Amino acid sequence: MKKSLKAFVRGVYELLVSLNICKAQIVIRVDGGICSQMRQYLWGCVFKSKGYKVTFDLTWFEDFGMDMNNRDVRNFDLLKAFPQLEFNEVNGFLLKFYRHFYNYQGRYPQSKDLNWINLTPPKLLSGYFAEPEYLYSVFFPKTFKIHTEILDEANMQLYQGIESAVSAAVHVRRGDLAVEL
Repeated sequence: MKKSLKAFVRGVYELLVSLNICKAQIVIRVDGGICSQMRQYLWGCVFKSKGYKVTFDLTWFEDFGMDMNNRDVRNFDLLKAFPQLEFNEVNGFLLKFYRHFYNYQGRYPQSKDLNWINLTPPKLLSGYFAEPEYLYSVFFPKTFKIHTEILDEANMQLYQGIESAVSAAVHVRRGDLAVEL
């Protein structure tokens, strides 16, 4: 009985999608620090470029929101750093529905396939995925631009100093790779 009810509910949703009453979407579960948030947003850009509706699941920050050592809080900071991004959060009911029926779990680094790029809605992407090179060469520069109009004076001076010199960036890990040798 339970299986037939699940099949019925899923079938009703897919009928509503086919009748254009609702739109199937790609939901991406966001987690971790700012770098993870940026790469997961880029995954969404891949699907948006194909014309799919993309929304994001931020519940990890409510449920787990700490680093791997359980010392430092992980907040959703992507929109603080890049407030110009188009960002839509999935609603609670739809998220539960997608978790139950359409979850697609990434298993990187155990699996390095790129099959996820060819997924079509409805899907919820959770976990981590191998990434195509073009994710960073094509989508990153178009997506993550510094908008100097939002910088205060101190940050504008810092930005101008970086732009006027040969510069390098260093990412300091606070969690999984932050160990003494």
